[in-house]
Amino acid sequence: MESMPTLEERVTTLEKNAAESIQSLNANVTILLGVTQSQDQDIKRILYRQDIMDGRLDTMGGRLGILNQRVEKLDNRLTSVEQDVGQMKVTLAEHTTILAEHTATLNEHTAILNEHTAILNEHTTRFDRIDNLLAQILTRLPEQA
Repeated sequence: MESMPTLEERVTTLEKNAAESIQSLNANVTILLGVTQSQDQDIKRILYRQDIMDGRLDTMGGRLGILNQRVEKLDNRLTSVEQDVGQMKVTLAEHTTILAEHTATLNEHTAILNEHTAILNEHTTRFDRIDNLLAQILTRLPEQA
């Protein structure tokens, strides 16, 4: 049969267990402090990088704002150009209509001129015949001195 441990043995065992627990607790606290410090450094780095990213995002936001303004200006210019082209198309259509009318008028005038040219050619032929007849008559007439 086993005997009951004495009070001193029990206190020694308790002290030994307490010392082991304190030592284990100290080791865990040391580890926890190391992890906490490492995490603190990580958080500081993350915050530093976040500040840098915020600055870059602000810069990019400003640049995007400028680009957006430029795009809006280009869009306005393009709208103006489209309106100008539309007006030019209308004007071109009007000019095409007028040109077609003038072409028709010129074709009519060309037909009339062709008729007049034919008549003039007939007259030229008649005058040539009359000229020949007059020349023949003049050669038959005695010369007057």
